[in-house]
Amino acid sequence: MVLGTQLKAEGNCLYEENHFPAAVELYTAAIDIGFSVLERRDTSMAQQRLSTFFSNRAACFLKMVML
Repeated sequence: MVLGTQLKAEGNCLYEENHFPAAVELYTAAIDIGFSVLERRDTSMAQQRLSTFFSNRAACFLKMVML
């Protein structure tokens, strides 16, 4: 899940720079990685990180609608 966390961090930088579509792509990639981790082993940490990835992506969608 380290890669997912790195993608989230990059998405956060893009979010701060108002590059919402690009941030959505990175958060979506992090979500995909998170689900693959959950398929291999069900951990609460993976679930917690996934919820953050989804929340961040949702925030981007909201910002894009508000523009």
